Amino acid sequence: MTRALISTRERKLLDLKRCPCCGAARVEASGGRNADIAFACGGRFHLDANAEIAPADVCPSGSYVAAKALNDEALAEVRAMVGAA
Repeated sequence: MTRALISTRERKLLDLKRCPCCGAARVEASGGRNADIAFACGGRFHLDANAEIAPADVCPSGSYVAAKALNDEALAEVRAMVGAA
């Protein structure tokens, strides 16, 4: 692993101002070989043991999207049962 690649990954990580998954604001950041960045949604990214950017805590946005879709489907089924549009 070259120093240039490690430095570039650290910079890319620290340049994030918003969660790349859902857009939540950054709430914490630390640099260096153990760079770490956290967002208001609970998502967190860091440089792992191989100096690669990796999720440390997963952003829940995918789960929220799935839950909304299920809720929308349930509402549509109930509306269909009662004849509402």
